[in-house]
Amino acid sequence: MTARRAAASLLAVVAVAALAAPGPARAEWKPSGSLTAAMLVRPSVGYSRCGDTGKPCDGTVYGGGVWVDLQQPIGPLRLGGVIGLFALGGADDETRVFAPLGASLSLVAPWRPTTLSLDLRGGLWSGATNAGFRAGGWFDAGARVHFGLDARVGVAVGLDAWVLTGYSRAIAIVPSIGIVWRLGAPAEGNDADAGSSAAPASDDDGEAGASE
Repeated sequence: MTARRAAASLLAVVAVAALAAPGPARAEWKPSGSLTAAMLVRPSVGYSRCGDTGKPCDGTVYGGGVWVDLQQPIGPLRLGGVIGLFALGGADDETRVFAPLGASLSLVAPWRPTTLSLDLRGGLWSGATNAGFRAGGWFDAGARVHFGLDARVGVAVGLDAWVLTGYSRAIAIVPSIGIVWRLGAPAEGNDADAGSSAAPASDDDGEAGASE
């Protein structure tokens, strides 16, 4: 229940922040987002339990997958959702292929060639295990360093901590690398192109005035 309440709280924060945004910010849908590949490392710690019986897990297991964030910029915040597909190895009562789905909230420093974001994600995971279909809560907290390739596209390297509840509950360390983008940002050179295209128009107006 605690994980579900945390996920519900994150969804509520996203909804309230979106409704509190100024009218123009809500009207202009210019999403930012990322496509991220990640590795899962589930260490053998006290919280982790395997299978429906909840027995302690032995050893460290590994997995990996991808997720996609799609977020609306509102000032320094990015509000939106996330979906992914992951696999986690281990013993028969721990291995799973699952999809996390939830809300995402990021605090991003001003965009420069290199910047930093602090990220929170939360929701539910569901997927296939050796015991059948299972589901549970999912919570993620982490940070990413963004290296801008241009005004719209960059590469991000991150490190997150996941908490999975329900079947085979676990804590996982999640290093990642991905592509980030900002569709609302002007492309490099657009402003200069706009300025140069406006100059001939003013010359034409001057010639028209002279001919009159």
